[in-house]
Amino acid sequence: VIHRQEPWWNLFSVGNMTLRLEHLVLDGEPGEAENAASILRTTAGGHLVLGPGCVLRNGRHAEQCPGISVAGSGATLVMEDGAVVRDCTTTGAESWATAIRVGYRDPVDVKPRFEMRGGLVTNCVSLSTKAAGDGYGGAVYIQNAEFVMSGGAIVGNTSPVEGKAAAGLIVYDGGGVTFTGTARIENNFGGAHDVYRTEGGSIRMAGDFRGRAGISSGDQ
Repeated sequence: VIHRQEPWWNLFSVGNMTLRLEHLVLDGEPGEAENAASILRTTAGGHLVLGPGCVLRNGRHAEQCPGISVAGSGATLVMEDGAVVRDCTTTGAESWATAIRVGYRDPVDVKPRFEMRGGLVTNCVSLSTKAAGDGYGGAVYIQNAEFVMSGGAIVGNTSPVEGKAAAGLIVYDGGGVTFTGTARIENNFGGAHDVYRTEGGSIRMAGDFRGRAGISSGDQ
């Protein structure tokens, strides 16, 4: 288990290199305090792989992304079977990206990419009071980036305050999502439950798709 000693540190920041993590617990250890940085960060040219037995837990941030930030041209995150991201919380009224944020408000030359081949994102809580339609909430947040989900599950995440923000996946401006294989997004509960696409985002289902994805956007 690796514990973060200071709330403004990334445990790992990956740029222009590949880092693979297996059989390791990364603990944000927030207690009641809020972290100032994501536990893991991938920047331009970085390739981060969460393999079997890699668990990231206990990120807490007032605004956004206490778990994993993936931003910069060509930045990539991969989750495989046996990897888990759990127990992350955003506490602010105007918060988003509770566990994983892929992309940023400004487009880059090569879109950041998240490939979820397996694994689990669960028990993450957004305390935002703002609406999903304005881009708030979301355990996983895709903006000016690509998300290909061929396996694994985003389940059991919530956005309980006033029933407005998204609980599961937000596909925001410039974001593109492809579901295939056994990808599963269900049992996330909030103002928007499982998958929410805002104007400027796109969702498609491709190939031999045998999974389940609840679509709760009002603008599709």
